[in-house]
Amino acid sequence: MPSPQVSIIVPSRNKAGLIAKTLESIRAQDMANFEAFVIDNGSSDGSQKIIEEFAAKDKRFAFIQNPGDKGLVYSLNLGLSKAGGKYIAVFHCDDIWAPNFLSSSIALFEKNPSAGICFCRYENIDEEGKTHKILARNQLEGEARLVPSAELFSLLLSRDFMPVCTVLASRQAHEKCGGYDPQYPGPCDYQMWLKIAYKLDGIYNSKTTSKYRIYGENDSNIMIDQNVILLEQYSMILKLFSRYIPPSPEAQRQKNTMLRNTSLSALRQAINSIAQGKGSISRSKCGIAVMVYPGIIEHILAFAIYFTSLFTFILSPIFKLLIPAILPILKKLKLY
Repeated sequence: MPSPQVSIIVPSRNKAGLIAKTLESIRAQDMANFEAFVIDNGSSDGSQKIIEEFAAKDKRFAFIQNPGDKGLVYSLNLGLSKAGGKYIAVFHCDDIWAPNFLSSSIALFEKNPSAGICFCRYENIDEEGKTHKILARNQLEGEARLVPSAELFSLLLSRDFMPVCTVLASRQAHEKCGGYDPQYPGPCDYQMWLKIAYKLDGIYNSKTTSKYRIYGENDSNIMIDQNVILLEQYSMILKLFSRYIPPSPEAQRQKNTMLRNTSLSALRQAINSIAQGKGSISRSKCGIAVMVYPGIIEHILAFAIYFTSLFTFILSPIFKLLIPAILPILKKLKLY
């Protein structure tokens, strides 16, 4: 039996209302030579039954039940250990692929053999599958092209613009960069893209072949409120530049860029928290902004937002109206 061309890793946890659509979008791919490992991490909502039914009908799908709550990174690394494909995709259990996601990315890999990672354009959708009011963070425009390693790494320093559902990576890339780091379940994919981009070229797929789902109380939003992702990202940056990227003046500049952007992310989240009526959460994010980067402008902004958050109960409705106007200004000032 020939080896699958692509191995797909689908970590699953309590998404019974959405996972069938995700798995169906995998089954609907216009290339058939793939394997999909759907790894459930202690779901309590009946997700397992849905996955088992898919696996029973289509032998390309394998259902794996973790022994208890082992976490996202455990599932990802378990999937990597079982993957037999030339290419590897991680696909969260609530996102959607267009039928040509795999085939269009593989076609670009075949034209660009030096690349280790391919990322497509995407759109954000809500829980019902409608276009979300938050626009996708597509970084590149124009025709599909090879993105040299140095350029891709530089782009990723500023922001993570590659949701996991947009990425197809080569087995070679994962072998060069190792598994996912269990210390950073929040930004584990971002860390992986940085590690790959530091060593290998990337490919920009100009086709919009993926849909990233954003909705109320998903796992990411809960972690944002608890500052888990900010703190993990801060720690991840320190580890990345102490253990993975050799020290140099350029590496120090890159590290400072990432720390500053983390501080600015904390301040943006602080503003959004005020709009949502979460004054205490806003203040905690201001503290993180000050902690991670010693910039004067960032500290002034943090103290101003902290003071403003003391009046959240009055200002929340005003901030909801002002945020659409504030964000373009922050972008022009390169603070977003």
